[in-house]
Amino acid sequence: MILVDPKYNPDLQNGVNSATALAPGITVAKFLGAPGNPCVIDDLSSTVKTDIVRHLYLHAEAMRMINENTSEFKDVTVNVIEGVYRKSSFYDENLTGLSQKKETGRVIIYEVTGKDGKSDLEMTYDVAEFWKDYIQYDEVALDYDLYNPSGRLHAGIILEMPQVSRSWDPSFVGNVNTYFNGKLFKSSELVELLLDDNVPYSKSGAPISSSAVQSFTAPATTQLFTPQPNTDANVKLDPASVAKCEELQGLTEIPNDFQLSPNFTLDMLSSNAIVSKYPIKAQVGLSKQDIVCNLINLANNILEPILAKYSGLMVTSAFRHGTDASQHNKGEACDMQFSGSNASAYYSIANDIRTLVPHDQIILEYGDWSTRKGQGRDPWIHISLKRAADQRGQLLTYNTNRSPDYTPGFTNFA
Repeated sequence: MILVDPKYNPDLQNGVNSATALAPGITVAKFLGAPGNPCVIDDLSSTVKTDIVRHLYLHAEAMRMINENTSEFKDVTVNVIEGVYRKSSFYDENLTGLSQKKETGRVIIYEVTGKDGKSDLEMTYDVAEFWKDYIQYDEVALDYDLYNPSGRLHAGIILEMPQVSRSWDPSFVGNVNTYFNGKLFKSSELVELLLDDNVPYSKSGAPISSSAVQSFTAPATTQLFTPQPNTDANVKLDPASVAKCEELQGLTEIPNDFQLSPNFTLDMLSSNAIVSKYPIKAQVGLSKQDIVCNLINLANNILEPILAKYSGLMVTSAFRHGTDASQHNKGEACDMQFSGSNASAYYSIANDIRTLVPHDQIILEYGDWSTRKGQGRDPWIHISLKRAADQRGQLLTYNTNRSPDYTPGFTNFA
């Protein structure tokens, strides 16, 4: 039986709401929704709210133990990145599995940040190990992913509590697991993963297989929604369509009006794009000719077919200056918007594009997007293509107001 502090026992309160205290400095509000996507429970019946808050009391106790352990966790903050989740009227999904447990407050997903406010992989592991050893639970799991196109390894902690009744006498299962890119990486063990030269590896020294790194299956452990599909399998660019670019050989300077394809010139995808205006230069180990050849490949195999179907296509950004892993820096990616299309249309356009053209990656992006319909700037679609036959066929959604901001598959936030 759990000994509950009477001061914080929801069964002894005269009603519970978002302001109900669960531990020193911790209220119910901390566990409602996700950053930029709050959840309201005040309209629920008192019985349902109390059931939820019993589970949140256990989560608050887990957080309190970290907050008060300043000898091990000084300058460490445990943040809720996915809390209590309620089905939105904009979605038709039936809540099952993990989403159902989020709805009842049993499952909360955490991110651990250091003194600089950034996600701390090593401290994430330490917090998970501490919880494994010092609290009771149904499951503690480390959840790693490489969904962010920058190649940044993200880590979260999934903490699941059992069903708790008014008797406060639950049974705890005590499972521990490690997940990577939505798949079980190691059962019955917490494995510390780090990143070295953009390659994830376990701290014990064992590398993660390249097939696991390239696997982007939907993580049932971290998703609020269940968008499908998450990847387009076996996406290939016909070798005959891969740009060869013989016309670039021997050119020392390539003029801005160089014709990449029937409807696109070089400046339209570089120095005169609608938003990002960057002149062509050699970078990331590629010559000017290499980068322009990639843009020829992009213009002919991606932009021309899309323009033929969507006359309102606008290239907002293509080539950019930079040294990171962005495909924009190689001339392999562009961002697009569509004049005359409202925000809600971008979801269907993205789904149409994935069947229309070969692609290495398509991201449906929502920047500064409010969770209330009709607010925020218009979405845009990022699409990339390599000058090779085999492509990843990766599908992602980006929303700056959610954490993690990149999630697999397409989700309509408009």
